[in-house]
Amino acid sequence: MNNNLIIRAFYSEDADAVTAIYRHHVLTGTATFEEQPPKTEEMLGRLSGLTKTGFPVLVATFFFAFQIYGDFSGYSDIAIGLSRLLGFDLMDNFRRPYFAISLTDFWRRWHISLSSWFRDYLYIPLGGNRKGPIRTYQNIFITFVVSGLYCQLGWR
Repeated sequence: MNNNLIIRAFYSEDADAVTAIYRHHVLTGTATFEEQPPKTEEMLGRLSGLTKTGFPVLVATFFFAFQIYGDFSGYSDIAIGLSRLLGFDLMDNFRRPYFAISLTDFWRRWHISLSSWFRDYLYIPLGGNRKGPIRTYQNIFITFVVSGLYCQLGWR
């Protein structure tokens, strides 16, 4: 099998880096195998003869949620695993968000390091929730706008 994904397994107590690389490449479809699994966009493209409303879009949205989780979580796990191999400890970035019991719980489990950074370095310095409800909502809005700009404009 011609495989462009070459993983050299280091014998250590913690193999998070190897499993994270595998998980990221297989779940997001970026591993090059004889037959590569289709990505969500490709699956929607195959539905071009069908109407892109209703059930097909619902199914594609459901699977896209797992694709995006595999992408984000895979990169985070690679960084965490490699840092452990080098002797550094990084915080977890995802805590099984799809097992959350509410939207608030989901937000606390999803992209923890980015959310913590925006809270600590933007929301709280703006005043957080200490200056009344109007300023609280204004600070939340500003934090979400900056977060959206960061994610969409490629400020990473």
